[in-house]
Amino acid sequence: QLSIQTVQACIGIAPGSMTVTGLSGGVLPLGFSLDGQFFQTEPVFDDLPAGAYTLTVRDFAGCENEFPFTIGELTPPAFELPQFAIIPCNQPAALLTPQITGNPTGLTFRWSNGSTAPQTSVSEPGPVWLEVTNACATIRKTAEVLLENGKKAEDLAYTPNAFMPGASTPENAEFKPGFSPDLQVTAYTLEVYDRWGSLLFRSEDVAEGWTGDARSKAAEPGVYVWILRVKGQYCGREVVIEKTGSVTLVN
Repeated sequence: QLSIQTVQACIGIAPGSMTVTGLSGGVLPLGFSLDGQFFQTEPVFDDLPAGAYTLTVRDFAGCENEFPFTIGELTPPAFELPQFAIIPCNQPAALLTPQITGNPTGLTFRWSNGSTAPQTSVSEPGPVWLEVTNACATIRKTAEVLLENGKKAEDLAYTPNAFMPGASTPENAEFKPGFSPDLQVTAYTLEVYDRWGSLLFRSEDVAEGWTGDARSKAAEPGVYVWILRVKGQYCGREVVIEKTGSVTLVN
């Protein structure tokens, strides 16, 4: 008597294998063969492609028994994740569900939010990834969760890339972020640095922009780095915006 344990072949990754366990009976030592001609003493066969096989077991007295078995075929996980998911304003979250396009047997799931369920709810905008694992491999795919109207949180704030302190038009004479009219700002910080990393301007007043002053004198024309941090209410939920970039001061 014996038992046969198999490991499926992972197509394109690794072949299968077979191990004989639970041996009893027969006159030792035993020989094992998959073709009935060449026998080995080890009850393990590696590098087996998927397919049907017959194991022949021969004892020292020459008695033989045959045991059919199959090496199954398994491919890496195959699934599709929506590229985008929208959180409606009248709903607390978006539901993300992968579409399994390959063999669903033995799949496990792990989302970036820690969930191990086949689907997950996401209440905050941003990237979300899903890892699907089977005996062959782990595959990761990413979706982008957006607010209603297809917006990311950072899309709710926008900044000019240049300004002129002496401009006749007020909005061109200072560097100040603009915001979506549907965003209610509750906390705000804007900082501007020179190329050596020195802080030239900082404000927590959303109505105040940088007019080009640097330590009580006019800053030189050039490129300056800014950091923007905002909290606000949009679409019935709190959003956090953190952005950085550069602005050019021109004469």
